[in-house]
Amino acid sequence: MSDPLIHQYDIIIIGGGLTGLRAAIEAVKSGFNTAVISKVHPLRSHSVAAQGGINAALGNALGAEDDSACPVDGENPDYLGPAALAKLYRFYIDPREKDHDSRLFLADKEPGWWACQVHANCRLQQMGEKTP
Repeated sequence: MSDPLIHQYDIIIIGGGLTGLRAAIEAVKSGFNTAVISKVHPLRSHSVAAQGGINAALGNALGAEDDSACPVDGENPDYLGPAALAKLYRFYIDPREKDHDSRLFLADKEPGWWACQVHANCRLQQMGEKTP
């Protein structure tokens, strides 16, 4: 049996949701060797999947006056509205990271896609609008 790998960190953050990732960013900026432990990928964390709590906390802070095109109701209860997600990830994830150009696609049950690049160009498309 081989020897186990030993890792040493100054700070270990449990949870890869928005708060955990934000804490990790600040820890790294402060020069700490930091690890984030999460049972799911950050894009599958409860911060992304929660439809009620984060929307209530944000209110109109993101400038979305009409969220009728966002899948936050019974049609797709697993996701926060894509425009809000794109703005949150633009703030919380550093575009200098490897694979920063990955895309997050959220689809509702009816025809229509919201195509959001995680760190940059995001557009909210109305349901039924054809994707480019």
